[in-house]
Amino acid sequence: MSDVLSPQSDSFQIIPIEINTNKIIQKEYPSFTLELINTHHGYVPALDLAILVDGKKIVISGDTNDRDKHLELLAKNADLFIAHHAVPEHTNKFAKKLHMTPSIIANVAQSAKVKKVVLTHRMNRTLVHEKESLQIIQRVYKGEVILAEDRMKVEL
Repeated sequence: MSDVLSPQSDSFQIIPIEINTNKIIQKEYPSFTLELINTHHGYVPALDLAILVDGKKIVISGDTNDRDKHLELLAKNADLFIAHHAVPEHTNKFAKKLHMTPSIIANVAQSAKVKKVVLTHRMNRTLVHEKESLQIIQRVYKGEVILAEDRMKVEL
């Protein structure tokens, strides 16, 4: 992207910020605010992100198993929680170190009191278990759960 990210470019700018803390970092922009926090993803760095815009809070989970409870902290009272559904409930131990199982998604959503959940990062290993995953999530979390589709619109 050197042609786009040249010093003469006025389209956008990448400003690296090290996020190595247990606290939420807030970045203010003219029409929205970003909140970021590092999150547990094994030995691989990952972030959870919240977008605050027009009085709404949209939280996007990074790849995480939420061992550190950072996602739960960030998702507090979110209008929309976009959660990766990368592994089924009964997955191998290694995958559970990196990703949330449906029961963890449910616990985060319920504890954080989010209004709506969208499951993303759907892949072959989860597609065949989606009915089971939804049942597991809905035992704990009583709000709306949506399976993400390309180009879908979600009303807040």
